[in-house]
Amino acid sequence: MEHDSPGQTPTTTLKMVQTPSLNIGYEQTGPDSGDPIFLLHGWPYDPRSYDDIRGPLATVGHRVIVPCLRCFGPSVFRSPDVFRSGQQSALGKDIIDLMDALRIEKATLVGYDWGRVPQSRRSTAGPRFVRPGLKTRRYKK
Repeated sequence: MEHDSPGQTPTTTLKMVQTPSLNIGYEQTGPDSGDPIFLLHGWPYDPRSYDDIRGPLATVGHRVIVPCLRCFGPSVFRSPDVFRSGQQSALGKDIIDLMDALRIEKATLVGYDWGRVPQSRRSTAGPRFVRPGLKTRRYKK
């Protein structure tokens, strides 16, 4: 990502990464070198849920990553043989695989609805992976 000038709105870029099970589309705002924050959307929502917050987080130097959860947007299964599941463990594993593919050891995770599931699952994977995050219970429609 190009470095944004002070006072300029940070640029959001759509990127793709391959994990063992999925090709995951994600939007990134902020510098690659920033502390990573994953914003995990709920069902049936998408990354637009975080449009109002990603810019301010990136402006203070965070690497804001908003993945499209499995089968949302450009995120698709890599093979017809991959087991299809919306179970909590599968969603949590997707985030583990995404962090591994991006070579991110520690990140802050924020999620609601379905996004709370991988956020919670990821946090049970141990302190190597997650800084304390935020789970929300309610959101505006």
